[in-house]
Amino acid sequence: MDTLPLTLTFGQRRRLEDQLRTTPDARVYRRTLAILEIASGELVPSVARRLRVSPRAVYHWLVAYSRAYDGSALADGGRSGRPPLLDQRQRELLRGLLARSP
Repeated sequence: MDTLPLTLTFGQRRRLEDQLRTTPDARVYRRTLAILEIASGELVPSVARRLRVSPRAVYHWLVAYSRAYDGSALADGGRSGRPPLLDQRQRELLRGLLARSP
């Protein structure tokens, strides 16, 4: 399967093009560009190569967008981030040490 059938309405295409022009997020830009190129008839493998991602990533973006045809689906979800290296007691000790003059 080289591509999923993706047909955009005029309004959907316009919203994605607006998102492409206005997003400050490089990841959202790349994902939005991929959706627009696929909708224009490009094949997933060639879009993936051009954007230097795996075809699997492009398929994932297509599925995410196709669920609601909403460009916000292309943004990263919240992440918990890396767990802290210091516990609360260690952070308080560090703050106290940093407040002192060497």
